[in-house]
Amino acid sequence: MMTPLPVLPGSSSEAVSKGAIHNTEHCQGSVDTPQGKVSVSWHIGQQHHLDFASTGDISLTQRDIQHLSAHLPGFKPQPGNGDQPLVTVEHVQTTSHPVIEQREGAVQVMAPDNDIMPDTLPHLLYGACRVEWLRRKLFPVHAACIGDASGCYLLAGSSGSGKTTLVLEHARQHRNLPERKIISADKTLVRFTDDGQLKAVAGTKTISVRNHDMPKWEPVVSAGVAEAGKSEQSLTSVGDRTHFQLPSDYYSDPESEVPIREIVLVKLNDNFMENTLTAESARHQLFNLFLDKQREDILIGDHDAVLDGTVPREVKDYLAQKLGDYLREDGRQTRQISGPLQDVYQSIMPTLSMEVLPTDKKKR
Repeated sequence: MMTPLPVLPGSSSEAVSKGAIHNTEHCQGSVDTPQGKVSVSWHIGQQHHLDFASTGDISLTQRDIQHLSAHLPGFKPQPGNGDQPLVTVEHVQTTSHPVIEQREGAVQVMAPDNDIMPDTLPHLLYGACRVEWLRRKLFPVHAACIGDASGCYLLAGSSGSGKTTLVLEHARQHRNLPERKIISADKTLVRFTDDGQLKAVAGTKTISVRNHDMPKWEPVVSAGVAEAGKSEQSLTSVGDRTHFQLPSDYYSDPESEVPIREIVLVKLNDNFMENTLTAESARHQLFNLFLDKQREDILIGDHDAVLDGTVPREVKDYLAQKLGDYLREDGRQTRQISGPLQDVYQSIMPTLSMEVLPTDKKKR
């Protein structure tokens, strides 16, 4: 674990200054250290690990773990042998107003336990990871991703655009076309390659559905949750949403990078419409989604402290150039598709095995 940040005034514990928070390779059951703290490490993203430690009375439940998996692309309950450190997040329990200290690779939050747990923690950890991913030219796109090992479709759009519904329809198709896989349910970590490709390197596996929509998707959900031995996860509730994971065979190989065939801006509504965007129009619409500007700054407590999500200008310049080059390549298109579910899904992925679809043999 990285050298702890300086202790902030008002701390209820001297543990941080004494280096008492240690990294452990544990996960789902939080680890109580001799000093009464929790210290955990998780795999996230592309061969990285996130370390979290707290001096407070924090216990991580199965619900919390499932919620983390809905926010952090590539989340696994323990780090891999070759993982490199991405960021260390330390929570110091205090009774005063929240205070945040940040530096590259480390975040320290002083706040009451109830300002962190349960529902602020995933946003806090994602915000810390987002900054470090972007520093490494890895982009956490607010997008779902579906396809198979030969390529995938990045389904971009704002919250409420229908990305999760399209993922669930894709899961329904998987039962008859098993080559169809989910790469990511909501947030996809991507990178640009030196030869001009865009690849998905990690995604979120947990699917989040509004409670009132659950009956509609019961056949799909039951395939992954209710059938004994097919899912390690159960249904968990967070606010007005239900979280769950499908069986592992519904997802692509989590260790592989998958080339993106096409980026599609989606919106489910009543009137079908499809058009191809110019490269510049697509770049303007995608730029903020690739930076996930919607989750740039994270509020802690009663708006008393803010995790600053600002990234170096060089990251934005890099994205502007790479995204422009990618979108302008001959033969590449970005579509904007809106309409009813079946029409939009059919337009993106016709009901035909992707193995017999024509492939672009041009080297990118």
